[in-house]
Amino acid sequence: IAGDNSLSSYTMSDINEMKSVGSSDQVHIVVLKDGSASGDTRVYYVEYNNLVSISLSSVYSGWGTEINTGDASNLVRFVTWAMSNYPAEHYFIDLWDHGDGAEGVCWDESSYDHISMTELRGAMQSIVQSNGNNPIDIVGFDACMMGQVEVAAQLYGYANYMVGSEQTEAGDGWNYEPIMNYLVSHPDIS
Repeated sequence: IAGDNSLSSYTMSDINEMKSVGSSDQVHIVVLKDGSASGDTRVYYVEYNNLVSISLSSVYSGWGTEINTGDASNLVRFVTWAMSNYPAEHYFIDLWDHGDGAEGVCWDESSYDHISMTELRGAMQSIVQSNGNNPIDIVGFDACMMGQVEVAAQLYGYANYMVGSEQTEAGDGWNYEPIMNYLVSHPDIS
């Protein structure tokens, strides 16, 4: 959740939607969240009505209290850490933020940075390599205008499915409660 921008006020409402369902013994929900305040980057393991805070330095020893979520290497660090600590048969990576199609996603205004499509492709290559060269099942973009063939082309070979909107989205984005409820209720879904 790259909320170090004008979407910062929506970050916790979407996490609360996830929290209304929470993880199960077969489905783990792990979130990296950054808002617009200095020092507000957090990692959470999402339980039912509870967030378990995980120290940033346990994810990556070089992280302080504020990270650049527009830096693709931080995406790789978080996802590979999550995959190592919460191994699964299937993975869904959700990139939450402003999107601008082929121009990029995950805009971090404090760092004046974002993940370009070239950087996203490199990040996905690293993530897939750390996953035994198995593609990620789904890469979702809770971000505007990411449902473009140019974006899908960058994920080719690294993700089996992509979910994204062709148009702009409302500030609060996806409703995570039914998504998480379905995943937790159907842990054997293909």
